[in-house]
Amino acid sequence: MPIRGSSVSRREFLGHAGWAAAAAPFILRGRYRLFSESNEEYPERVVRLIREELVIDMLNQFLYRKDKETELNNWLSQPGAFKRSD
Repeated sequence: MPIRGSSVSRREFLGHAGWAAAAAPFILRGRYRLFSESNEEYPERVVRLIREELVIDMLNQFLYRKDKETELNNWLSQPGAFKRSD
């Protein structure tokens, strides 16, 4: 039964409802999944911090230095080779 002053056909209503249902997962709720296969969600602030911050990985700084190759090989193969001065 149509509402007074409104003439929306059933077909139009179902079409709009279908679009709304399809768009519902894309509505921003302030929480985001970083990986499609993961169900874990993160707050918008965390995602923004990760996106905007600069991260420098200092764990492998000598990988491309040919002058430190022997030292690097010693550090990786002999646990005691890494001294306080290094």
